Amino acid sequence: MDKLIQAFKFQGDLAIGRVLSALMQKQIKILAAEAMPTAIISIPLHHSRLHERGFNQSALLAADLAKGLETPLLGNFLLREKPSPPQSELDAKSRKKNIRGVFSLNPQETKLPGHVVLVDDVMTTGSTLSEAAGILLAGGVKRVDCWVIARAPKPG
Repeated sequence: MDKLIQAFKFQGDLAIGRVLSALMQKQIKILAAEAMPTAIISIPLHHSRLHERGFNQSALLAADLAKGLETPLLGNFLLREKPSPPQSELDAKSRKKNIRGVFSLNPQETKLPGHVVLVDDVMTTGSTLSEAAGILLAGGVKRVDCWVIARAPKPG
């Protein structure tokens, strides 16, 4: 799984992303059948990182999931306002500090969904998902679930 995620995220193998999304969809239909969200939101990249990488792996996963699960995708609902060093380069303590205050709700999006899912590729400490979920909940979303491809070991 580690090699597949690395090839998708850092080598731009988008076909692997579609396979990973299909695997996620299969599990989601089983595990979340009675609690499907009203919308799907991906963890956004800052525009500088998006330009550098050329794509947002979380957005691609979220788009495939939204299509496969027939659930609306809110592509610009959550914004990443500030650039930050990649979380993968930081220890557990630094990750939480690094991600604080980087997300905001798009002020043009005024209709709040009741139940959303945040999609990301990998969760390590949960700092990114926690920060993003907190912004959504503070903005008025009633329930936030998080879906990821894999859980990585926490760094030291």
